[in-house]
Amino acid sequence: MSEICEKNNRNVAHGLAWSYYVGYLKLVLPRLKDLISEFNRANNNLLTCKETWKLHILLPVSCEIYDDLQKADSHIQYWKDLPALQLDRAGTKWRSYKQSIYKILGSRARLNYCIVEYAPPLQSLYAMSQDESAAFSREDRLEQAQLFCRTLGEILQHSKECMGCYRLIVYEGEEWGTVSAVHWGSFMYRGIPEHSHYPSEVTLRLWLGKPLPSACFS
Repeated sequence: MSEICEKNNRNVAHGLAWSYYVGYLKLVLPRLKDLISEFNRANNNLLTCKETWKLHILLPVSCEIYDDLQKADSHIQYWKDLPALQLDRAGTKWRSYKQSIYKILGSRARLNYCIVEYAPPLQSLYAMSQDESAAFSREDRLEQAQLFCRTLGEILQHSKECMGCYRLIVYEGEEWGTVSAVHWGSFMYRGIPEHSHYPSEVTLRLWLGKPLPSACFS
């Protein structure tokens, strides 16, 4: 069994990226702005800056993921959920998909609001590396996590229906620190360097210690 797993490790990231896209992102992203508009009508137009009308997807290459983002950093707090998207899927009637809005304490104690979540497939990669029967080493996990991020970026880059509805935030624990070290109120998006493995058009690294212009959140 281990030999079979080892031979197919290279296919793991590709399959996870496509599954995440066709089974979730392709369903929710084209409808995201309508859900935000519905949310705003019921909440005094709280999310007024359309630059933030996107799903911010966290992609830690370490695959270390917190189920509760509030435990990742004291500057971020769960606030509310967007209206749920309900669809009939694979025999389940009215399957529910929803995203959470977080309050982020920024500079000068300013509260910002952001729709943010991890990419669950990275959590699966981490679990595989902890299961002996998967024959999936830490090195395999790192390689597949990088490939997952690159593949997901390429898929979304060619998806017309998802255009402008997401931000991919790739960060590497050893280089930028773990999620718990991220001060959510003071980061700045910058493009990926040219030598990076990730598509610069769609993927953004998380840079610490740089204030995000206040105009980007409101």
